[in-house]
Amino acid sequence: MKERFFKLNKWNILVENDKAKEAAIYNLYNGDIIELDEDWAKVIHYLQTGELISKVDHPKTPEIIQTLSDKSIGKCYDKLIYEEKTRKGMLLPLKGIQSPPPVINRFFIQLPTNCNLNCSFCNSLNSIPCLTCSNEKSEKNVEHFDYRRFLPRILDLKPINLILHGGNPFLLGNKLNNLVNQCKYLSESTQIWVVTHWKHLFSKIKENKRNLTENLNCYIVIPASNFNEDEDNSKKFCYTLDYVKNRLQSFVPVIVLDSDNNIERLREEIMKFNPQGLYVSHIYRKSNFREFNNSHFVRVNVETFWHNFYHHPCLYGTLALTSNGKILPCPHMKKEILADVMNDSEPFERIFGDREIDKYWNLNLGKIEKCKECIFRYGCFECRAVELKLTNDLLGKFLCSKVGH
Repeated sequence: MKERFFKLNKWNILVENDKAKEAAIYNLYNGDIIELDEDWAKVIHYLQTGELISKVDHPKTPEIIQTLSDKSIGKCYDKLIYEEKTRKGMLLPLKGIQSPPPVINRFFIQLPTNCNLNCSFCNSLNSIPCLTCSNEKSEKNVEHFDYRRFLPRILDLKPINLILHGGNPFLLGNKLNNLVNQCKYLSESTQIWVVTHWKHLFSKIKENKRNLTENLNCYIVIPASNFNEDEDNSKKFCYTLDYVKNRLQSFVPVIVLDSDNNIERLREEIMKFNPQGLYVSHIYRKSNFREFNNSHFVRVNVETFWHNFYHHPCLYGTLALTSNGKILPCPHMKKEILADVMNDSEPFERIFGDREIDKYWNLNLGKIEKCKECIFRYGCFECRAVELKLTNDLLGKFLCSKVGH
């Protein structure tokens, strides 16, 4: 009988944890992450190291090979072969030569505005802190801190998304529209977003419909508690979504689970208005920390896998400017200050020229002690700001159902 070998094809990557005898196959073609039991992990491991099929002495070997072949995940060969796994971009990150221009996916700008809604969750830790509204006391106000002086330097970086957040942005009145319009003038390709509570948006629409610029996209924060048998709120809310659907470029609702209300009806109502997406943010409490999971598995294509191989799944491509001029790697990493635009003449030279940003952008999950052996680390999305808040350690990990608490 002819000796043969078996290899996973170029779209499928085996990730192993030898200590725990765990493994998973990442299918970069259809996005599946296939968790393997101990027997499958053992057999596939030996086959991938180049063992002849006949030398892999396990009763499940024929079944495993047949199943993977039928699903086009792997193939038998008459000789040992090597096939480079599918990837996009360069084999390794550039080192020793001039770096390419940074790609900024999200640049957050905190506005010096307050909020009078007094929501119960406002100062609570939640699972999507960067896309929920806040009411931090600003050290500056808009009269003393003119963002327009810094916009050209920010928009020279051509960020894909510029996100304005903090308090009630519409308190700025025409200054908000001027800010948005200047951003579009300086970088036409940049998408401008505002994070706001739905009640602020409703008030703005009722006050003056024409005074809401069409260049805007909105993350609309929606506390679940606002819809506890409150028909008046429901009518106002639907009026708001109907308006933004036809007026703004796009909108993404962010439901905050600040009550035990069932949100399925709310979710169904929202989807009628065709939002660009929808997020659900959980509130962290000591009583629910076991349900508050900060590790979310996503479908993994070629870009996602190699992005997470080298970089942090969320921090990479993110910068934030606070209302007092500090540049942070994330709007909720308050103590991780990269530069101060009020005192540094060339803040971005310091951040990118000296590569200080790499500490955060290149913080792939393999550098985090509790994550480094996890077979799901290349398909995991987490908020590092939440972990930093709970552990006081940039490399800490507390909230994960896979590694335990």
